[in-house]
Amino acid sequence: MMRKPEFYGTVTVGERGQVVLPAQMRRELGIEPGNRLLVMADRHGEKGFWKVFMVKGDVLKAMFADMSVELDHMLVDEEEADE
Repeated sequence: MMRKPEFYGTVTVGERGQVVLPAQMRRELGIEPGNRLLVMADRHGEKGFWKVFMVKGDVLKAMFADMSVELDHMLVDEEEADE
């Protein structure tokens, strides 16, 4: 089941390309001054819209660590099945 995206308001891109994240969003997502965010984008259709993703580095690192553990289990299971 797909979750409905949260709407936190609008932001304005400043002359230097900076945006201010809405306070409610920062509170709910635990984003604090000094946090580094990875920024990615995904285009939908040739003339469609862009989805922009921001992910805290520690969250992404934890996600990859979990994926690595699962991959290790999967590879062990495959090796045991081949024996």
